[in-house]
Amino acid sequence: MNERYDEQLEIQFDGDIVEVHAPGIWAEVWSQVMSRRRALALGAAALGASFVGASSARAKGLVGKVGAGKKIGISFSGLNEYVYNDLTGSLHVLQGTGYRLLVRQSQFDASKQLAAIEDLLAQHISALSVLPSTVQATSNGVLKAKAAGVPCVNQFWSGKTPGDSAYIGVLETDNIIGGRLVANYIMKTVPTGGKILIVEGNVGQGYSEQFTKGIQQHLGNKWHIADIQPGNYVRSTSITVTQNMLTAHPDAKIIVDYATEMGVAVAGYLKSTGRKDILHITSDSNHEMAQWMRNGYIRANRYLSASQTGVLTFRMLRNYLENGKKPRSFVTTQPQRMITAKDFHPNPPPSGVVNKNLDPKDPSFGIYSYDGLLPAAKKLIS
Repeated sequence: MNERYDEQLEIQFDGDIVEVHAPGIWAEVWSQVMSRRRALALGAAALGASFVGASSARAKGLVGKVGAGKKIGISFSGLNEYVYNDLTGSLHVLQGTGYRLLVRQSQFDASKQLAAIEDLLAQHISALSVLPSTVQATSNGVLKAKAAGVPCVNQFWSGKTPGDSAYIGVLETDNIIGGRLVANYIMKTVPTGGKILIVEGNVGQGYSEQFTKGIQQHLGNKWHIADIQPGNYVRSTSITVTQNMLTAHPDAKIIVDYATEMGVAVAGYLKSTGRKDILHITSDSNHEMAQWMRNGYIRANRYLSASQTGVLTFRMLRNYLENGKKPRSFVTTQPQRMITAKDFHPNPPPSGVVNKNLDPKDPSFGIYSYDGLLPAAKKLIS
């Protein structure tokens, strides 16, 4: 692991035991967190072993285990709660296997994502999952993976890209449909019309551009988008742009943001300024979402499950690595729907859950975080 990523971790699955490999202080911290579990599972003698010795013993125990000796890399565009929850879905799919998981995040900087992918390839990964920063940067990275014989999946595909030949499959959140869902909710809830302010994500990612297009296509003449500014999936930035847009458009009635990571920040700002008159709509899922939806500062959510993003893409990778099979369709559609606080079950819902019956055919849709794996996810990426 090179110096640039000396605080990022690698994770090893060994049955129910999660082992993390890291230099420096992170190894010590993780050792403390997991010491009790190791003691129960491996015996007190194992606790005295060095990381090298433990790795050797573990490798022997993994002989014949699915994924033994293989590494899977993930390159995230940046780090926020959605990413942590997404990562719990990947960990959920890898439980009980011998795969090692290496994760990099790029601070929402396109140039850093390309470098991160190159670093993962230097670690001789067997497969790669990406959450794009920008279409171009990510495409450049996965094409390098293709040249190295590494199969890739895309977690947030938004249409044709220069890197598509590198993917065995992609996960698409159809934001034209998502935009229609949001537009229909706005027109139903504010039938008299009004100005809409939008806090988008990363410009150039493809995701935000498609979402905006979907909303614009389905709005009637009485509603119009007065301003769009990027929150870049960062809470402080989202508050700043919301304040700026409301200052410029004090008569705006509606705010739409494209991720709950930004949405909970916007909700906090609306509460602090007493603006419960604003119809605030967010997208996707995180742990604070339920609180703000129940108190009305988020009125509705174009919901999709963060953890299901990891589940669906890692099922693709496992099926390819273990069975040589690509998904039946190049594009797998990410489930989505509008929800309000009325959709929570129970209400309030348990942490990590909206409603396990939200999609009776697939309970994972109503789960946005496998909370039992959240500590491992947070230690895995920093």
